[in-house]
Amino acid sequence: ITPVRFKEAREGLGKEIIKREVLKEVSSQRWKEEQEDEDIDVEVIKRDFSLFAEKVKALDEEAGAKISELEREMISCEETYRAKLLLEEVKKTYIEVRDKVAITKVLKEDIEELKKHIKSEELLSEAEELLSKKYIDRSEFFAFRNKVWKENIKESQKEGVSAEQVLSKLRELGYTIIEDDVEIKEGEVIELRTPYGEDYILKVKVQDGKITTKFVKVLEEERELSTYEKERDVYTAKKWCGDFDTLLEKLKEEGVEIDVKARVEPEERGIDYEVRKKDKKKSVREEKHGKPQQRRKSL
Repeated sequence: ITPVRFKEAREGLGKEIIKREVLKEVSSQRWKEEQEDEDIDVEVIKRDFSLFAEKVKALDEEAGAKISELEREMISCEETYRAKLLLEEVKKTYIEVRDKVAITKVLKEDIEELKKHIKSEELLSEAEELLSKKYIDRSEFFAFRNKVWKENIKESQKEGVSAEQVLSKLRELGYTIIEDDVEIKEGEVIELRTPYGEDYILKVKVQDGKITTKFVKVLEEERELSTYEKERDVYTAKKWCGDFDTLLEKLKEEGVEIDVKARVEPEERGIDYEVRKKDKKKSVREEKHGKPQQRRKSL
């Protein structure tokens, strides 16, 4: 016999041996399963079946009625294998019913909590309809919750933004109120320090849910400004423009969407300047950019 033929014969013999060992193992496993079935008392399986059947009925009478056919078959069943299948079926039913009951309980508690934030009669009616159901599906709950959220966002937009909300978000961006003891009132102009140096302040007024802002550079005296100074001031004011966009995004995250009616970019008209004398807290603003003139503080 040639080496090649010998190699092929050896490989073929090896495969045949492996095949016989696998068949032998499978046969042995089947025999063990049959022995186990024979060793288990059918009455023990029937007893376990009855326990799970009672649990199903306690949770859901309708589901309990559906397993009555299985119960009748189990009473007359004498085969261990078939009895085990019936037991697995009632176990499966019990797990499904148990999970439905548990999930529905949690979702109903969440709906009761959502009701506290609902103003719409239509949504309140939908909430009661869900609460009256035996079981609530997760998809039903999520769809309802989204409706409540959308309603709350709309209500927030109607109410508009408050001065406290705006100032809170500006604090997060590094802006602080100049006069610590100032009383925050709707319609009042509030001056803030900016993160861009003591020469720059931000004036903010919130009234009827609308925001008005002005970025200002403070000068100690009236003087002509160089082209370089003006360009630097415009560059700094553009940073505030970026912060303003961030402010709008932060408010939107809280459900308050601001409709910008008018916005003038610093490069279009420069920025405002004010003369603020050292011995007075009052500030004045210019009417002509580049040369400040005294005037009462305003927006």
